[in-house]
Amino acid sequence: MRNFYRKIGILLIVLWAKLFFAQGFIENFDDIATLASNGWTLQNNSSPVGALGWFQGTATTATPTPGPFNSYNGAANAYIAANFNSTGSSGTISNWIITPNRTLRNGDVFSFFTRKPTIGAGQTDYPDRLEVRMSTNGASTNAGSSAATVGDFSTLLLSINPTLVANVYPQVWTQYTITISGLSAPTSGRIAFRYFVTGAGSLGINSDYIGIDNVVYTPYICPAFTMTSGGALTAGAAGSPYSKTLTQTGALGTPNFAITAGALPPGLTLSTSGTISGTPTATGTFNFTVTVNDTSGCSGSQAYSITVLCPSNPITIANFPTLCSNSGLYTLTEASPAGGTYSGTGVSGGQFDPAAGTQTITYDYTDPYGCAHSMSKTITVNPEQNITTQPNASTICVGANTTFSATANNATGYQWQVNTGSGFTNIGNTAPYSGATTSTLTVTGATAAMNGYVYRVVISGSTGCDPKTSNNAALTVNSAPVITTQPIASTICAGSNTTFTASASNATGYQWQVDSGSGFTNISNTAPYSGATTATLTITGATAGLNGYIYRVVVTGLCTPVATSNNAALTVNSAPSITTQPSASTICAGSNTTFTASASNATGYQWQVDSGSGFTNISNTAPYSGATTATLTITGATAGLNGYIYRVVVTGLCTPVATSNSAVLTVNSAPVITTQPIASTICAGSNTTFTASASNATGYQWQVDSGSGFTNISNTASYSGATTATLTITGATAGLNGYVYRVVVTGLCTPVATSNNAALTVNSAPSITTQPIASTICAGSNATFTVAASNATGYQWQVDSGSGFTNISNTAPYSGATTATLTITGATAGLNGYVYRVVVTGLCIPVATSNNAALTVSSVSGSTTKTDVTCNGSSNGTITLTPSGGVSPYTFAWNDGADTQNRTGLAAGNYTVTIKDVNGCIGSASVTITEPDALVATAGAQTNVACNGSATGAATVNVTGGTGNYTYSWNTTPEQTGMTATGLAAGTYIVTVKDANQCQTTQSFTITEAEAVVAPTGAATQSFNAGDTLSVLVANGQNIKWYATAGDATNHINNLPMSTLIVNNTTYYATQTVGGCESKTSLAVLAWNEDMGVINNDGKTKIQIYPNPVKEVLHFSGEEKINKIVIMSIDGKKVSEKTMYGERKLNVHTLVQGTYLINIFTDKGIQTIKFIKN
Repeated sequence: MRNFYRKIGILLIVLWAKLFFAQGFIENFDDIATLASNGWTLQNNSSPVGALGWFQGTATTATPTPGPFNSYNGAANAYIAANFNSTGSSGTISNWIITPNRTLRNGDVFSFFTRKPTIGAGQTDYPDRLEVRMSTNGASTNAGSSAATVGDFSTLLLSINPTLVANVYPQVWTQYTITISGLSAPTSGRIAFRYFVTGAGSLGINSDYIGIDNVVYTPYICPAFTMTSGGALTAGAAGSPYSKTLTQTGALGTPNFAITAGALPPGLTLSTSGTISGTPTATGTFNFTVTVNDTSGCSGSQAYSITVLCPSNPITIANFPTLCSNSGLYTLTEASPAGGTYSGTGVSGGQFDPAAGTQTITYDYTDPYGCAHSMSKTITVNPEQNITTQPNASTICVGANTTFSATANNATGYQWQVNTGSGFTNIGNTAPYSGATTSTLTVTGATAAMNGYVYRVVISGSTGCDPKTSNNAALTVNSAPVITTQPIASTICAGSNTTFTASASNATGYQWQVDSGSGFTNISNTAPYSGATTATLTITGATAGLNGYIYRVVVTGLCTPVATSNNAALTVNSAPSITTQPSASTICAGSNTTFTASASNATGYQWQVDSGSGFTNISNTAPYSGATTATLTITGATAGLNGYIYRVVVTGLCTPVATSNSAVLTVNSAPVITTQPIASTICAGSNTTFTASASNATGYQWQVDSGSGFTNISNTASYSGATTATLTITGATAGLNGYVYRVVVTGLCTPVATSNNAALTVNSAPSITTQPIASTICAGSNATFTVAASNATGYQWQVDSGSGFTNISNTAPYSGATTATLTITGATAGLNGYVYRVVVTGLCIPVATSNNAALTVSSVSGSTTKTDVTCNGSSNGTITLTPSGGVSPYTFAWNDGADTQNRTGLAAGNYTVTIKDVNGCIGSASVTITEPDALVATAGAQTNVACNGSATGAATVNVTGGTGNYTYSWNTTPEQTGMTATGLAAGTYIVTVKDANQCQTTQSFTITEAEAVVAPTGAATQSFNAGDTLSVLVANGQNIKWYATAGDATNHINNLPMSTLIVNNTTYYATQTVGGCESKTSLAVLAWNEDMGVINNDGKTKIQIYPNPVKEVLHFSGEEKINKIVIMSIDGKKVSEKTMYGERKLNVHTLVQGTYLINIFTDKGIQTIKFIKN
């Protein structure tokens, strides 16, 4: 490219430029000589500055690569160009094109086309870079004083190939579009192109040749602003927080709301974001205008009003207390807020006289906003109560019942109280009391403790009246006798004396009673008894027959009931006596035994032993336990206890003690091995013996364990002396090798004595048990020959290479030549056919020689054919493998884990297979499966839907890769099959692209649509005059259309001419059209003329209201039943609604002064009447 320009030189042509009205422009660079006169500036700040700045584009009639190119449109050279000659042979290019001065606004659009030469295969691409920058310093063209500076053009809008990478700068004309944003307000300034390349120049590596064409600057046009519908906003109430957010559409960036005419109600403010908030401090209707400005200098305004109503009634009256008729003057403080006045019967100066009885009190209050409020509440007065009958004193006996009574008029409740000595307390209905809150208190089962209690009753009156207290009344309670000291049980010995004593309060007499087993009977003063009618009963010389007798005393007094003491038992004990004597015992050493005796009247036992020196007491130490019980236990008796004599001494509550007869203990011993048999090792066919000796022995039995446990030996075959101290084995066979022997010795006592085990070892000559087997291996592999032999002590491997067997030594390739396994490492083909055997030696002759085993040595290979993958990323490649060599069958191991001979379903990649034959010989083969480039679909041009709900969108898909001849399928109805789908509604669309190999990919598009146009705003009910047309109805919006039904309005069909006459009590539906799009929603307006309203069908006089104007209560004349009343403001907004239940009046005192409409609903229709609220 550089040589081309050096050869052809530089050609400059004049560009044609044209301005787009005052602000916008289009520059096609037909003749760049005219740029300066049109306000453009060309400035080369390169370092060093080269021979060329910007120049007229160079046309071409051929297609050299790289080489010049033709313009985007117009004449072939109608574009502006720059190249590496902007600087010297090496340096930095900073070559500027500065546009005319303009007022820059957010939303302005700047677009252009650029490219560089097409770079062919094998040619070098010099990257190039282009920047688009912006200055906001008016008409300044200051682009800096060096290649590294940018002056006033500090805002970078776009950088093409910012990192100077090859093959990034477009090689075909490519359009770039920039939308201005981020300005705080419209600003005077310029936009500039900067051809900026470091490492540039004819000797540099980064600069080549670029062109710019079709530069278009499109100013942002302010749209029509749509704001929250004008007119009356939501009404507020004085003193209550208010908030209303205004909305807008059309502003670019963040909008700014401000009041530009009129004023908000005092206490409210408007934020810059459009929220009206605060707390109103005055009532009335306030008119104002709001203007919205955006950062592009665009604005819109709307007029509004806010009506501030009186607040709701703030008065609250707490419940008045209930007063009594005898109370003094009561000060009224229950109503709030403070500052109002009380009125009503009995009220004077803020105080109420209860003598007036129950009355209604009214509180009137005027709030800070001048609004009057009122509320009423009833105060209740009750009559006082008086006692007419006082309670009387009462005298009763303990356990008896009594009552105390009082009566009073106007009483609402009774509460009896008792003074037990510490003051009066309330009585509850718990024993012994009942009727504690009635006029009569009942005491049931009075106790002696209540003697002297004093009672009274507190009588309650109606709410507000203080309680009245009766006179006191005393209770006197007399008591019955009570046992204070109970008689206690007595235990004595036969023939002894004893007494039973009791004491009692309130006693006048005693009578002792005895229960000998048939119930209690009175005792008289006859032997052995005396004092039978006194507090103490005496028993003299008690016999054993009295044992278990039970005694008690019955005490009498002045009052019933009599007092009966607790029972007291008499126990008469006797001396102990042996009833069962202990018996002699014979046991073996180590065994356990017991000696047992039994006795009557026993309280204790003590066993004694005579070991030869007389009887001594036994304690609970080994081997003894139970030494002080009826049974003595001896545990693990030793031979030393043999001949010991035992007896027991029994004690009781009474003397003398009782001593048992004597009992003898005999202890015998078990046999014990004194000499153990020892192991024996012999040769097959030899003789041997096993010998043992024992004490206390009466017999011997030899046993043998041949592997399944010990069994008794009899004197048969090779055994003799099987029941003597010595066992003899004659002519032992190899089968006895490892047998184990022992002897069991019996005596007079168990257990028997069993000797230690003694093993018999019988050695044999060696014998081959597992022969070596032939081996087939691959050349270079390893092989082993293994033998197993019994009774072996040594191995010697031999080889026959064709001249007879010779011993092998441990030299390559052999190892393990004198072990059970011979190893051949890295066998060569020369060993093929060699024969091997082993000679085994042992402790006994003869030696054992194995069978012969041959060695076979062999190799494996394979060839392949393939088919490649048809679609990028698919897995339909195949490989066919043909193995050869070795011995079939073969096994296969591929590098991806497969084990089949042939392969299908393969992805692109490298595949290697390892082939193994039946002998384990291994070969390999490799194959590479390829695939085409990926089929890629990307989103191209897209047109979104202009009007919400229509179908004017379009989308184009761009495809690369795969295998040519693409087909397209869009998920539209009906299906579209081209690169571009048209007639699309808002939504998401997917196109499926297939290539010649039926490879496919998809690309999705989301078609958006403009925001739906909202319905116009206006009053829901509007008045009209007879003969008026739709033109008198008010709908705030643009391009208003009227419809007869909501459905017609939604579907935009059958719109009504503005000359249509209005029909009374008919709803019409209005839409607006903004920017060519009509709203889907509509404003419903009820046209209403009260003089043309619905008349009662029965012909009677219409309902009338009075008074009109009205201040407090509105009355209704006529006979029709009124079902519902709806009050509306004069502009048609509902103010209140009430369902009527036969009433003929309505309180309207809370309404703000003004004019209202009242809709009266009866069974025969609706009647609307205008009235004025004063």
